[in-house]
Amino acid sequence: MNQRPAVLLYSAALASIAAALFHAIRSERQTTALLREIHNTIEHDATRSRAIYRVLKKQRRVLHQLSEYLLPVPKGVEKPAS
Repeated sequence: MNQRPAVLLYSAALASIAAALFHAIRSERQTTALLREIHNTIEHDATRSRAIYRVLKKQRRVLHQLSEYLLPVPKGVEKPAS
């Protein structure tokens, strides 16, 4: 049996394995970069959402205080008779 074709197959197999590994490494780096970008976007949006929530909470408190000031309903006060 001739061993020479087997040696050629081994080197081709090793070359294809190396190419697959390089492709996997490149894909992993691209995926990691994409996930990092998504994470940063989510963090930025979450920060903005918290800031908007704080502003809305403050505005709600101010509106509540204003409505209490403008619309007092004292007990025992009746409408004047016409």
